[in-house]
Amino acid sequence: MLFNAVVWADEERSNYVNFKDLEHAAQVLVKQQDNAAFLEHWIHCGVKTHRVLSVLAWATDEINRPQLDMDGILAALTEHRLALPRKPVFDIVQRLVDEDILESTGVAYRFAVPLYRRWIA
Repeated sequence: MLFNAVVWADEERSNYVNFKDLEHAAQVLVKQQDNAAFLEHWIHCGVKTHRVLSVLAWATDEINRPQLDMDGILAALTEHRLALPRKPVFDIVQRLVDEDILESTGVAYRFAVPLYRRWIA
């Protein structure tokens, strides 16, 4: 049960936080306020970078599909009718890795900060 629900029901609460508590807190945090760092990065990115970040955010999650390889990113761009040529996408992804926005795990990429993915999605 979520902490607030337990408190409002005047029930005894556990001293431990479970995954549902963390998931709920993350969703509330993302919905309630803009993160200045996320907003600043987003504002200074171009439209093509917005496309890449958006499809990565929509096509991935922390549990079931935490990362995509380049072919997966290109397929997601096409699926969402935001297709770009391979070279510009590769350059954008590499720049995002250099900026520590994305992490490279072998041939696949994921958000370095999962909350940024949620903020975009």
